[in-house]
Amino acid sequence: MSTDEGLWNPGLSVDDHRKCRGCGAHVTPDTRRVMGDEDRVVHHCPRCITYRDLQNGAAASADYDPETDRIKSTQTGYHPMGGSE
Repeated sequence: MSTDEGLWNPGLSVDDHRKCRGCGAHVTPDTRRVMGDEDRVVHHCPRCITYRDLQNGAAASADYDPETDRIKSTQTGYHPMGGSE
């Protein structure tokens, strides 16, 4: 059995899992597995946000705002996924 489609979520279709929630671009199964949230949903991808923001947890966070979260992470050591850098 293939697990490429991620975890089953009754609220999301297979196509919803394959697309970035931010821009609608296709995201690979590996991107969803590594960067997505617990349901393997990608909220931001390299096409719609910087790699720096992705490293700060933007892909897994629907509420990630680059303007405010980027400032927090560089000035105070804040990390949106918890803890510090």
